[in-house]
Amino acid sequence: MKEFTMEIDVSEQDVGRKGLLTWLAVLGWFGAARELFLVGLIPEGIKVGDILKMTPIATCEIFARFIGEAKLGEKLVVRVGTEKITGAATYLAFRLEDQSGRLLAEGTNSLLFVSPDGALVNVPGMLKDEALLYALPKVQKLSFRKEMEIEGAAARMQKKWMPTIQDTNCLGDVYWLNFVRQAGRLSEELLHQAGSELASVRSINFQLRKPAFFGDRMKVDLFFGQNEVAVIFKKEEEVAVSGWLEVETASRNQEAILAL
Repeated sequence: MKEFTMEIDVSEQDVGRKGLLTWLAVLGWFGAARELFLVGLIPEGIKVGDILKMTPIATCEIFARFIGEAKLGEKLVVRVGTEKITGAATYLAFRLEDQSGRLLAEGTNSLLFVSPDGALVNVPGMLKDEALLYALPKVQKLSFRKEMEIEGAAARMQKKWMPTIQDTNCLGDVYWLNFVRQAGRLSEELLHQAGSELASVRSINFQLRKPAFFGDRMKVDLFFGQNEVAVIFKKEEEVAVSGWLEVETASRNQEAILAL
């Protein structure tokens, strides 16, 4: 078996006001490691752009669990492996570890290979054979809840969002991480309205069902209940992206004391 790793030096932009690693920084590293991993599967002599033109790759679902803490200046490593490949779908696993091997975060990412006209195509054999040589321990992923509107939600909110050109990737659609980043920002706003503050994010899970592009007018519905914020992005009244954040909250008074 082979091993793929990406080394990380925790920088100032990766930590929050308490000096601890942020969950969004971890997701950013998982995304960067995924791209490097996939590029590394392409045989020499074949251009990445040619592969993407023939079989664009679509992110379908992202799950991550945030377990441990890290501080500014620490050296970490991201590991990427393949859980399985079935037809057009590839399931990747991620681990973030410190130098001692302590697990700080883990996650999964499912991808679909499609044709330029949007039809599903099997994962190219030259990529599949190589990808299956990389393995990681299976991530115990939480089941995705299809019913996202939390019954008896303690708070709810609807916002409008129009993606900018900076939110898109090289293929022109909104990059998955920017949906999650927007969900996190709006979740903080929702919790603030409910009299709480976001203390930490324990896990996230998002499914991408319909692509969105620069300038699309989107509605975002948020529901908070039982330490969970559900987020639904709608485009033309159809669900484009839905997901949730498992959160720990603190009252504003507690947050003020913790900041001292």
